[in-house]
Amino acid sequence: AEGSRFQWAALRCVVFPLLLGFIVGHALLGLMFLASLSLGVAVLIATHWGRPLCQAAAMLTGVRRPDSRTSLRGTLCGRKTVGVIGDLITVSTVKALAEAIGAKNRASGHREHKYTVNDVLMGLVGGAFRRYFRDLGFTPDELTVRCAMPMNLRAANEEVRIENRFTLVVSQLPVHLESVGDRMRDVHQCLLDAKNGFEPPVGALFMRAVRYLPFDLMTFLVRFFCRRASMVITNVNGRDKPIRFAGTVVTDFFGWVASTGGIGVGVSLVSYTGRL
Repeated sequence: AEGSRFQWAALRCVVFPLLLGFIVGHALLGLMFLASLSLGVAVLIATHWGRPLCQAAAMLTGVRRPDSRTSLRGTLCGRKTVGVIGDLITVSTVKALAEAIGAKNRASGHREHKYTVNDVLMGLVGGAFRRYFRDLGFTPDELTVRCAMPMNLRAANEEVRIENRFTLVVSQLPVHLESVGDRMRDVHQCLLDAKNGFEPPVGALFMRAVRYLPFDLMTFLVRFFCRRASMVITNVNGRDKPIRFAGTVVTDFFGWVASTGGIGVGVSLVSYTGRL
């Protein structure tokens, strides 16, 4: 009996440490494998989705640098002043201008972009507000001014229904740039980054969810997100042929940009029958 107990004790001294080492070793290998896998996933996310995730986080938390304090923001008073362009220009003229500025940038060695009508108009709006701020005594080169822009979420071949299917993307208005070509290039890249990021789907989800919240909470969240912009700019591509209303041809109209959350300035860029 004493010999059996001795053999069992010896066996425990040899086998149990080996078994424990085997278990611990495999556990460490498993942890190392999980750590390597987690690192690989993190690198993949940072490589492919890092920028969109940062954009989504910035949109949800409002950690972006706030807009500069200017006269564009303030408490809404309920009165609205509307100004309409007197001398309308044609869409073909703007397209020709986009081609000309794009060719000039290519000749200067800049990266080639296929500029759109929206790029040209946003560049011109940026220049107008640059002069406005300069006349008020601001230094436009030091200002950060963003605009919220509605973006259509419908597919190109989707059947049109009477419903709102859009979201908002926030882009910097290039009031800090002197050249219209530089402003167009900046707007083009900012809008491209915004559309390819997570901001459109996150914004659409927010706009769907906020309607089910209590009114006070909804108002707080709307004002919170409105702090990220100083104005709203819409760009609507209207019909090339005139429409009729109650048998009468509609010759002209203007867009009415909604105001909320301390954003009182709205710019509506609308085309109709080939004119802007």
